[in-house]
Amino acid sequence: MEAEHPTLDLYCERILAERTVEMDQSPYLQHFDHMINGIGGSTFAIDLQPHVVQAQKRLPRPTFEQRLVEMVKETSRYKRELQFFRTAYQAIEDFQDGVLSVIQQLVLNHYLCSSTTTTEERQWLHLAGELETLLQRYTHVINVATEDWIKLVQQQSKHDSSEKF
Repeated sequence: MEAEHPTLDLYCERILAERTVEMDQSPYLQHFDHMINGIGGSTFAIDLQPHVVQAQKRLPRPTFEQRLVEMVKETSRYKRELQFFRTAYQAIEDFQDGVLSVIQQLVLNHYLCSSTTTTEERQWLHLAGELETLLQRYTHVINVATEDWIKLVQQQSKHDSSEKF
């Protein structure tokens, strides 16, 4: 069957050669990489770890059909990971905008007020509360995105294990 797809073989060889990663170039594994790995999933950073790349090279070359199935699974994994990072990035932008706004208000209040009164102290406490709310909102969004990613990985792992004979 491999003889029927010589261009696929050449393509796979080229991709494997391009995926060779030097030890100092491998991405740092974050906490969520370990969490995803712990439930049977993988992330892009895990896939680029030298020991993973070397293990993949030692495996027998998959058939065309097997490689297609692998590519669909990889694409699905990377889409989930990308969705997580899009959500996290949006949360970071929202958090930064909110913090910057509160900081500007604090600085403005500081320069406009010559002495601190009870009202001003309440306003400062209110602004500090806004910062805390922004932080809580950010933390909630990141936690929900992480939980969603983990649930999808668990579902995919169950699905993948049920396909094996």
